[in-house]
Amino acid sequence: MINLKTLQILLTVIILLNTSDSNSTPLNGTYTIGNGGTYSTITSAIEDAQNQGIDGPVIFNISTGVYEGVSIPQIPGASSVNTIVIKSNTGNSSDVIVNGFSISSSYISIMNLSINSGITIYSGYISIINIDFQNSNLSLFSSFGFPAYAHNINILNNINIYKIFCWGEYRFGVFLVDSVQIKNNSINTKIECNTFCSNFVIENNTISGGIQGGDNTFSTIKNQINGEVRSGSYLINNFIYGKLFTTGQTINNTIIGGSIDTPTVTNYNNTIFLNNIIVNLAGGATIDFQSLSGSDYNVFYNGGGSGLIKNQGNTYNSVQDFYNATGSDQHSGSQPVFFQSPTDLHLAGSSIGDSLLIGIHDILVPDDIDGDYRNTPYPYRGADEADIPLNKKQLDLTILTQGLYIANSNTMIEDTVRICIRNSFTPYSIVDSAVSKIDSLGQGTFSFINIFNGIGYYIHIKHRNSIETWSKTPQQFLANTLIYDFSTAKTKAYGNNLILVDSSPFRYGIYSGDVNQDGNVDISDGSLIDNDMFNFAFGYLLTDVNGDEVIDLEDAVFVDNNGFNFVEKFTP
Repeated sequence: MINLKTLQILLTVIILLNTSDSNSTPLNGTYTIGNGGTYSTITSAIEDAQNQGIDGPVIFNISTGVYEGVSIPQIPGASSVNTIVIKSNTGNSSDVIVNGFSISSSYISIMNLSINSGITIYSGYISIINIDFQNSNLSLFSSFGFPAYAHNINILNNINIYKIFCWGEYRFGVFLVDSVQIKNNSINTKIECNTFCSNFVIENNTISGGIQGGDNTFSTIKNQINGEVRSGSYLINNFIYGKLFTTGQTINNTIIGGSIDTPTVTNYNNTIFLNNIIVNLAGGATIDFQSLSGSDYNVFYNGGGSGLIKNQGNTYNSVQDFYNATGSDQHSGSQPVFFQSPTDLHLAGSSIGDSLLIGIHDILVPDDIDGDYRNTPYPYRGADEADIPLNKKQLDLTILTQGLYIANSNTMIEDTVRICIRNSFTPYSIVDSAVSKIDSLGQGTFSFINIFNGIGYYIHIKHRNSIETWSKTPQQFLANTLIYDFSTAKTKAYGNNLILVDSSPFRYGIYSGDVNQDGNVDISDGSLIDNDMFNFAFGYLLTDVNGDEVIDLEDAVFVDNNGFNFVEKFTP
């Protein structure tokens, strides 16, 4: 028989066992925190999760109120399936204010809260979403000393972050802050990282103090940044008002600086530097190339001042000087670019629709800073693809050359011609040029980017062994197109400088035989043909005037006849 004392002991053991079972049951499901909730504080909820572990997804819904700061240690059972979400019950971040988080467990999401003392992360697979940081910091640490390893972090749609600070460490191995996405946030100062931070994607943020540090695996895309940027890997479609120090592929950025002493951009070891607009408002250098590779289709502008471009200790006052010396930036230019305001670097005024801003398509840049699709054939330079699409100007030209024209068939042997578009006023400078093939009908299409509709330009023909020939008068492109036919009358050329090459139908061509391209057909051209005849030369040579690839008397006839008639070029 059990006596009373024994019975009391048994009952006590049963109660303790039941209590122990209840307290050790892993968490799984949705819990509320606050007055009348499952837990009165966030701390008590986290303590239960730590003590009991979790065996399924857990959601802690926090009721409206102000709560103490929380440290989240490692939670047993947390995994990619068994995640923990801590969020405002209403979904409104202003309803719940928490005095900071320190996170050492993995697979945690903090959502829809206000934080007044920042968040520090020492672990992986963490999401920080839709938080009002109230001008406090977000810090990521990986360190042997803790030990800690911040990795696979998503920082999305947050506001009022004072600074994002990231610290990795090399000690007995590399403790990287690794695989971090920072997207759609407002950051009141800067993103600051040391060297041991890797694989960051920084996208669609407003950053008021710049980006510093990190290794060469950073991708910086579609951000509006005020301040100094020191970053590598990819920089695409950013507005940067400050300075840029880059080691990576730098494509379609708009970068505005304002220092007479410091270049707007310093470029280290870039493989691609393409389609960027770079302005120095103070008149100093726009860029300093420490190493030169793959740079083209950029705009460099400093108000017309000297010292526009620096390259490895040398200074160049113009893009043309730079190209002549280095062969780089053949299609780049220097002209004013107009923006909506000093703080809004979307294009404005005459820069919208300006064909001088035509860049080159790059598969890495399908859209612009706003997500608007790029005009694939002719994208804008810089980060903004304006609403008015850019188009090259197209010249549809008919040209016959005396030596290559075959009257019996009314056709021409195909050949390549360069067309220069020149100003209509002295000194008649070349504005643009293009090369294209003239087909058997004498027709060719030439495309230009540096000219404007409604302005008169001379058309200047350059063929390898023909007389330089200009249009009779300046011609205008209208709706991006110009059609001009030199073959219909002598009067289509300046100085009526054409010859009748066919009388049925009447067709005119440019004079052939200027083999040495000195503007005259004379004995010096004949001597070149004679030498090649003596050496039995053949092939696609300057001395092959009639296009049969054999140098003989048939070529010399053109030179003799035109030389006898003192054929020469006529220009304005």
